[in-house]
Amino acid sequence: NSWRDSSGRRLAPSSAPPLKPGHVQSEGSSSRGCMASWTGLSPLWGTFDPKELASRRMSGVAANANVRTWRAGEDECEGLQEGDVVGKFGEKFIWERGHRTAAQLAPLRRLGDLRADALLDRVSAKQGLGAANDAFEEDIFELIQSGGAAASDPMAKDFLAHYSTPPSWLDESKLQRGQGVFVRYLPAAGATLYYVSLVGGFSAPLVTKVLRATGYLTAAAPRVARRLAETGHMICDCLLDGALTPDSAGWKAVLRVRFLHARVRRALRGKSYWRDAEWGVPINQEDLAVTLLAFSYNVLVGIELIGGEPLGREDQEAYIHLWRYIGWLMGVEEENNPCESPSGAKAWLESIVMHILEPDADSVAVAHHLLRAPRPTFGVAFRMEVCRRFLGDSLADALHLPYASRSNAIYATLYFISLRAYTFLARIPVLGPLLDRFHLYCVRRAIQTLPASASSPAASLPPSSFTHITASPNAHLEIGSDGVPSPVRRSLWGVPAAIGAIGGVGGIGAIDGIGAIC
Repeated sequence: NSWRDSSGRRLAPSSAPPLKPGHVQSEGSSSRGCMASWTGLSPLWGTFDPKELASRRMSGVAANANVRTWRAGEDECEGLQEGDVVGKFGEKFIWERGHRTAAQLAPLRRLGDLRADALLDRVSAKQGLGAANDAFEEDIFELIQSGGAAASDPMAKDFLAHYSTPPSWLDESKLQRGQGVFVRYLPAAGATLYYVSLVGGFSAPLVTKVLRATGYLTAAAPRVARRLAETGHMICDCLLDGALTPDSAGWKAVLRVRFLHARVRRALRGKSYWRDAEWGVPINQEDLAVTLLAFSYNVLVGIELIGGEPLGREDQEAYIHLWRYIGWLMGVEEENNPCESPSGAKAWLESIVMHILEPDADSVAVAHHLLRAPRPTFGVAFRMEVCRRFLGDSLADALHLPYASRSNAIYATLYFISLRAYTFLARIPVLGPLLDRFHLYCVRRAIQTLPASASSPAASLPPSSFTHITASPNAHLEIGSDGVPSPVRRSLWGVPAAIGAIGGVGGIGAIDGIGAIC
């Protein structure tokens, strides 16, 4: 066991740091911080430190250079130029031509989805479903596909024709290979989506605003579980062969979610508490881009962390290509689509991190609730330690994730070793195809059992009042300093199956309580 402080320096057990101010002692945790890596035990598992990844390694000169940084919402450091070392929350990178400045990203927060927003207004008006009555249950995408009055509208016809014609850059072989990458590394991808994309994603308060206002992941347990299950269903819909061809299940699922976003966007802009000028358009182009990166580039980094080495160049390019196409269907404008290449996706993610990543009190509250969600009275300290290793110490400290006890550090290490061993098996020529078949079976089971994406559109819209939530004995209403209602459940029963649907497989998913989709 190696005890370390947040800068990575080795400590004797007697001098290990206590919990930082504001940290809540989890069950089974000691007053000391049992940190990071447990490295050097064997080449099979090596290090699980995100700062040591090959994809983030810099030359000796750059690694020792002064790091330039700035807070979210601020302009870049004066005199910033290509070749400078930039960093935040312990992660460093070299600023290059492909990075975006705040001046380039800020306008994206004022852009929604022009095509879907205009078509939503047009179709809902024709159907007598005005903006004042956004609680209707009709599926807008189903209406424009049904062959009725909505489908005969020229704007609807143009929309369907546009997205039924694959873009010129689409490579079908890459698309299929990208689907295969996700299927083969399903456990590692699922763990990454939970610990990095989901929990870590709440470190960006501007993204969290929409999720809080709609109650997504913070409302009553059944609603949270359903939304996660719908997300899992959409992902699974996109993974089968031919699933993204026009009029197929995955193609429809993505477009249904796109119109759900349009409805949430319109509903939130009608709320008195939403501040367009300060926060931007709800679910804007920057939000969509970073969400796309959460499912694409983040997963590549997670597979590298768990597997001990990056995927091959062709697999990386194919997986990014898959999400470029999904982003195109989802309404990300071509010039704002971050998934043209792995290196381009990396630069986009680093730019957006510098632009909007700055955890606040709501980020901390929601992150802790998500980590308690699978089983609020069991395994919380373990999941927080696993999350700390995925995110790195600096961001984990900002989210007030407590240091683990010795026993939970051991359990977390065994968890990573198990995932790495499973990932290693997936790369063996004989076993890999067998595991692919098992993973595809899990995907098909998820499609059969989980609710379809946006199957209840009205349930995903922001309510006019959150006061009804206080009637639940296990819930309370928190109002942030920005005045946006923030319902947060103390216990989110039912979430494990939904999270497991995205990526928990067999016993590996069961290790940290997020369950298995079988």
